[in-house]
Amino acid sequence: MSPIIAMSTPTSRMIESRLRSALWGMFSGDALAAPTHWYYGGFPQIQSDYGREGITGYTRPVTNLPGSILNKSDPNGGGRLSYSSSADKNKSIIGDVINHGKLKYWDSKKSIHYHATLQAGENTLEMQLGRVLMKSIVECNGRFDEDHFRKAYINFMTTEGSHNDTYASTCHRMFFANMIFHKKDPKDCPDNDGHNVDAIDGLVFPSITALAETARQLSGSENDNLLVSEEGRRSIQQASARTAAVTRSSDVLETASEVWASLIIDALVTPISKGNAENEMEQPLREVAQ
Repeated sequence: MSPIIAMSTPTSRMIESRLRSALWGMFSGDALAAPTHWYYGGFPQIQSDYGREGITGYTRPVTNLPGSILNKSDPNGGGRLSYSSSADKNKSIIGDVINHGKLKYWDSKKSIHYHATLQAGENTLEMQLGRVLMKSIVECNGRFDEDHFRKAYINFMTTEGSHNDTYASTCHRMFFANMIFHKKDPKDCPDNDGHNVDAIDGLVFPSITALAETARQLSGSENDNLLVSEEGRRSIQQASARTAAVTRSSDVLETASEVWASLIIDALVTPISKGNAENEMEQPLREVAQ
């Protein structure tokens, strides 16, 4: 005989707690993980740089990282360094346009940690931009607006001292190379190198939009049951895909953003079952997998 499972209904307090936890987890997880960017040697490698206990709290990244390929990355575009990419240019994307003053850390003769200039607990550029997106959504009354975010993104990236990170991923370097060197309209600046843009870090911004858009729909005065309609779900998925498209040209990532947004919706609204050891998210995960 199957046990009786009591399902608690979603409450505004529960959803707010989940929203706060998701955002705190993103920001704190980013700051905790930054010191181990490009570490593929397991715990022994972490111990060699951060001590026997490894990383047990917010930690400042080391300066030098043997095996880092930051020195092989192109400061003026996507992927690996091409000496022709820097020829006949009177300014550098890294150092002059974005990540001001950080070009020296990209020296091809050095082996520098990707986040060597961050302090303990300081967020990487990607999560700093996540905060820019959050502010943009707040200023747009809880809605994602790609034009507003694009403007805020460009302003933040091109303002000296706006952040302290050493590294900017391929999508950002390609975006500003298109804007500065090729004089493209910002709407046409997202690009793809066929390798580094279709990547999981591209889900950071869509995650924030999915959280915000879901919260907005659940906060509607007519939504007493705290449920997301199918039409609302589709709207959240589309907003998440549009978020990814602001900085990256990637059909793959836009599709992944829609799927990921669906899981985020379910994670926020799925009731907690009492007396059941099973994961409440198992069914949504199975549906996405199918």
